[in-house]
Amino acid sequence: MARNRDFVARLFAAVDSVQGGDGISIILWNSRGEIMKLAEYFENTRGTAVFATADANGRVDSAIYSHPHCLADGILGFVMADKRSHRNLLTNGQAAYLFIEEGDDYRGVRLQLDLVEETSDPELVNKYHRHPAKNCELPVSDTIYFVTFKVKEVRELVGDDDPGFTL
Repeated sequence: MARNRDFVARLFAAVDSVQGGDGISIILWNSRGEIMKLAEYFENTRGTAVFATADANGRVDSAIYSHPHCLADGILGFVMADKRSHRNLLTNGQAAYLFIEEGDDYRGVRLQLDLVEETSDPELVNKYHRHPAKNCELPVSDTIYFVTFKVKEVRELVGDDDPGFTL
């Protein structure tokens, strides 16, 4: 039991799904022991994220990505150009998202994701495109997609502890 309390105090000791009015929300406890929805976490926490995919042969790709768009029912969305990460999803719909909080400690989350769907509908893509820094702008010639994923698992950044909850 003390091990579980330490785990909560250190970072995100627990993950749970609760039924809300608009569907399932992913709930976590932050390092101060406060309950926080995943959407709130990403809105209020600065850091660096890596999005990883693998092709049908297991060749892995990783890329720096922005915060996800947290949608209803435990679904996350990303704006993606038709590059290697996106192409890998066509043959292997699984991805990993690793988020490292700013600061000296190794805090953050690891998410295991399953592809739900994608669209290249310009209206939807423009709705979610955040207009990144100039060195990260998506080329005009690329097809841009809004890709959604179901969160399969949430884990702490460091360690192999399983919080013991399902999403």
